[in-house]
Amino acid sequence: MSPEEVAAKYGDLYSTWLNSPHKAKFPGGESLAEVRKRSASAVNELIAQYPKETIVLVSHKVVCQILILSLLGLDNSHFWEITQDVCAINLFEVRGGVPSALFLNDTCHLKVVN
Repeated sequence: MSPEEVAAKYGDLYSTWLNSPHKAKFPGGESLAEVRKRSASAVNELIAQYPKETIVLVSHKVVCQILILSLLGLDNSHFWEITQDVCAINLFEVRGGVPSALFLNDTCHLKVVN
């Protein structure tokens, strides 16, 4: 649905999503807490399984935003403080079990060269 359709069908819930996304859960969907539990668990398993390897993950915007919050140790209330453009690249390095953001929302690879 478009944002306008969501606002018309789920007015109060959509307002909650815009103002306190960590408190919203749309019918048939996941809450941000559920997305975080599922995705952060998978990332933590990969980090443990491949501690000195490069891991590449591809996902949707919301999952990327939640994983960034998780890796930075921020709670889901900071959701709108993370921007993810289409095809953006984020790079984290894990040293001694501690993730460090090397770059976020990088889209330089999308620039057209004339």
